[in-house]
Amino acid sequence: MAQYCPDQTLSGHAGTWEQIQLIFDKTADYVQKQKDAGLLKEIPMKEFKEDIDTLRRASTHWIRHTGASMALGDGEDIKEISDTLGHSDQRITEKIYSIREDALRATKRRV
Repeated sequence: MAQYCPDQTLSGHAGTWEQIQLIFDKTADYVQKQKDAGLLKEIPMKEFKEDIDTLRRASTHWIRHTGASMALGDGEDIKEISDTLGHSDQRITEKIYSIREDALRATKRRV
């Protein structure tokens, strides 16, 4: 688990990563306590453990992908997203997010 160090600032990459990781860890701890207290009964234990494990592995890169996926889902232009991500070629963004975009469309159809 990441440890909070008050002398680290958000301007440094390592400090930012550690602070964000601490947020994910604390969130996982909170959700685990909710489950242990008998709340969240509707979530099957296997699915719950997978979600907690995913949350503990989350990273700043995960946030990057989430933001790009959400922008695509909101209909943002792929070129703008590619530029924002700093990809040298729009095809990189298209390749990475084409699978996610297809999955997102499928999910929206089910809702």
